[in-house]
Amino acid sequence: SPGGDEGLVFYGSSNSVMENNITENRTLGAQIHGTLGLGQNNKILGHISLDDYTSVWIDSREAGQGVANTYIKDVASINSEFFALGLYATPPSVLVENITIINAREAALFLRQKAPCSSIEQGCGFTLTNAVIYNSNILVKKDEDYPGDYIIDHSNFYQTTVIPSETIDDGAGNLQRSSRIDPNIEEPFVWVSENSSLKGMGRDGADIGANIIYRYENGTLTSET
Repeated sequence: SPGGDEGLVFYGSSNSVMENNITENRTLGAQIHGTLGLGQNNKILGHISLDDYTSVWIDSREAGQGVANTYIKDVASINSEFFALGLYATPPSVLVENITIINAREAALFLRQKAPCSSIEQGCGFTLTNAVIYNSNILVKKDEDYPGDYIIDHSNFYQTTVIPSETIDDGAGNLQRSSRIDPNIEEPFVWVSENSSLKGMGRDGADIGANIIYRYENGTLTSET
């Protein structure tokens, strides 16, 4: 069971950066809560979640902009007890890139309303690209009343049940230009090795999956390990 409540949290914070962190055995690893009219333009960069109940949780708690313009990149979620990425009433300007999800026991992604999506200025949705989801129970779990639209593209789902079921390799629907091939990923799962079948296979020739090798500084990737 989780060993504590929250690892890292932005509660009603805007224009902030969470970078180069590791959470382990928490109920909630890294979180952003949109409340009090704040919670926009935040970033989570270079994050590793080990054995957390939920790795990353983003929510809009009240009407308005919510967590608009949240940007998440280079996140590795390993062995999440519940789900890896929770997106609650997130507006479509939320962008998630280059994440690796290994062994999400309930679902890789969980979608639901927090504040009603009808009260969020942009409505609900998100874009996820260059993600590898491996050996996880199901791809997407969502509440029946979740009305948001979303796009997952240039991603790979292996040994993971794709729910909702749809064609994944075309340019239409929620799942686009994606695959279900053996990714040949290796421990510790926090970078895409040269031997991986996902090397250079993402959007614009990027890797599919997280590369957590170099540190971020003030939101910018550096050449320092």
